[in-house]
Amino acid sequence: MVDLFIRLCDREIFPYLFCFNPEPDSRLGHEPKSSITRWRRIQLAKHLIELEGFRWDRFEFDDDGFLINIEAGHDDRVVEAMALDKKNRGGAIRIAPVADLGRVEVRGEAWTAAVPAEVMRAAVAEAV
Repeated sequence: MVDLFIRLCDREIFPYLFCFNPEPDSRLGHEPKSSITRWRRIQLAKHLIELEGFRWDRFEFDDDGFLINIEAGHDDRVVEAMALDKKNRGGAIRIAPVADLGRVEVRGEAWTAAVPAEVMRAAVAEAV
């Protein structure tokens, strides 16, 4: 996927992403959902390639070709991009705790939670 995103971006083509989420009564209803971890890494990789100019040297893959690391380090561009998300209010980065693909964990009346930028920077540096 990373190779495809880079080649498309070089040609100024920006694809949409859709995650497989099987419908119970469909022909593929018995197939497992996509891994939420894999899905989030693909979303982040696409964003970093298209909007931040990341290239191959910033991505690490395992022997099977799966994305296992993004060399973002303490690059504030990741957190700055998160600050532009439509869920954010009052200057706070807000996240929606994911319970499963297509389902968020609702806490009380809220489906998002504010996260301080320094906590988000630490989490991004650790995760990618």
